Amino acid sequence: MFEGYGVPSVCFGISPLFGHFFNVEKNRVDSSCLLIEASNEACTIIPVLDGVALSQYAARVDLGAARCKSFLEDIMALRYPQFRFHGNMFSTDDLFHSFSLVAENYSDTLRMIDACELNETSVSIQVDVEDKTPKELSSGKRVISEEKRQEMADRMRRMAAEKRAAKEEQDDALLESYEGLLRKKEDGEMTQEDFRSQLESGGFDGEADFLKILNTLRKKVQIREAKKADQPSLSQPKSEIDLYPLLNVPDDQLTPEELKEKRRQKLLKGSADARARKKKEKEIELEQKQQEIDAEQKAFENDPSGFIAALVSKRTELMEIRRQKMKLASEGFQRKSAFAQSKMKLVSSLASSSQGTSDTFGASDQDWEVYRTIQGKASDVGLEETSAITEIESKIRQFEPNYLFDGSASENKRQKVEPFNRFRMDVERFRVPELLFQPSMIGIDQCGIGEALQTVVSRLSPPFQEKILRVGDLTFLI
Repeated sequence: MFEGYGVPSVCFGISPLFGHFFNVEKNRVDSSCLLIEASNEACTIIPVLDGVALSQYAARVDLGAARCKSFLEDIMALRYPQFRFHGNMFSTDDLFHSFSLVAENYSDTLRMIDACELNETSVSIQVDVEDKTPKELSSGKRVISEEKRQEMADRMRRMAAEKRAAKEEQDDALLESYEGLLRKKEDGEMTQEDFRSQLESGGFDGEADFLKILNTLRKKVQIREAKKADQPSLSQPKSEIDLYPLLNVPDDQLTPEELKEKRRQKLLKGSADARARKKKEKEIELEQKQQEIDAEQKAFENDPSGFIAALVSKRTELMEIRRQKMKLASEGFQRKSAFAQSKMKLVSSLASSSQGTSDTFGASDQDWEVYRTIQGKASDVGLEETSAITEIESKIRQFEPNYLFDGSASENKRQKVEPFNRFRMDVERFRVPELLFQPSMIGIDQCGIGEALQTVVSRLSPPFQEKILRVGDLTFLI
């Protein structure tokens, strides 16, 4: 501090005394008063006489705002385990400072809360509901994203090709040096002792180890060169006859090995044709989709209001269809409803169509399909319409970002989810501040700030009792 910043001097002291000195200079308090500091770590009571602290009468309670906030986190996490009170989901400091209340009589307040006589003191906090529905990108942004993705893929391919080329050069140089060393030994240009010393300096265990590594390296280079020779040239692609030469040759003119190769070529050609068909279908699908997008864009440019009105009308029709389906599905639980009557008629027709007098129901797996026909899938009711409504809403937002929907799918989902993302604070508003007056609630064997203040005041004259200066983080509670 002194060497790095050139500070001439430092004064260490107690923060409430510094606060008292500042307020005396501003003529806000007298030089003789009672200081009460409720800070983050502890609560301190210090009497001051003519600017001098009377330390022999001072009192301290080892409990502050930090312990109160930690206690609030614990009791709220115990009551609402689905919320992460100990993480960054909520600001416990804001909850503590915004909703804490001090009860004049803590026991009576608890009894009144238990008897539901203090409902007005209960508060409900709504947690923000995140819409996790992925946002669809516009056509321009999709093109930009695809270009960035393609650019990243090209860069990664270039880096991989550079690494592969460097590795190939390294293998070629290493193979040339090994073969040169072996050639010198075979031509008599190097003695056996010199050859062994060279192998030892190169990290080989012996001549056998050297020959093993040399053969492995040769095979690696040969396989690489063979793959390069088999790869078709980009400028002159191979024809189908070059790729599959045995397909048009009769079987009686082929040897067993060639017949096996012909079967392999048939499989390769079939998979290649399938990939080509799939690629062509995908290109046709993308072209049709682009034509639809261009047609919608043109229709919007010609008549914006009419285009949006048509989409809204279609969305309204789908919502009505979904509502009717859901209503019909809900009537299935009512015995006298039309839906239940239709089910009974279906059961009767199935029973009357059975042949013979013996009960063979269940002998075939197809018999059990009747239950799916009667009941249907409740979870799939309106699923198709909901998907179409969501698609229409995203299309409308693409052309009109600020358009407001009535009962949109995302808004309905939010209304269903919001009640489950809400918590209440009732007794916690009084219980947490009560720690300052009853530290024994969390196992601290000390008196509260009320008893400590009473002990200090009983030793002082009446003028001190009328002049109190409060400082610190918990001054809003005392």
